[in-house]
Amino acid sequence: MSYIHIKHHHTLKYDVCRARVEQVASYLKNKYKTKYIWEGNRLLSRHMGCVVCVYLEDEQLELKIKLGVLFSPMKGKIEKAMRKNLRSVIGDRKGAPAKAVLHEEL
Repeated sequence: MSYIHIKHHHTLKYDVCRARVEQVASYLKNKYKTKYIWEGNRLLSRHMGCVVCVYLEDEQLELKIKLGVLFSPMKGKIEKAMRKNLRSVIGDRKGAPAKAVLHEEL
């Protein structure tokens, strides 16, 4: 098992950040048949040996991913793609993009 843990700072209001995370989760649900639920400010998702938790806070998003054996060799590429997507969907301390753009390539 491998783990990815990212704390990502942003400037979005909580509701806007949650809506963007929901938009990405919904997209992944439709495309890859993932399952997810919200528990308060936490999104939980599972798909084929991968467990994802997203914790939303004011000015920070925390992403924890538990990778199964199949995805462990790609940990570095997956983490790099996650960081890129966080910047393009949520933004960073410098500001947020006008609209969310998801990059799928690893």
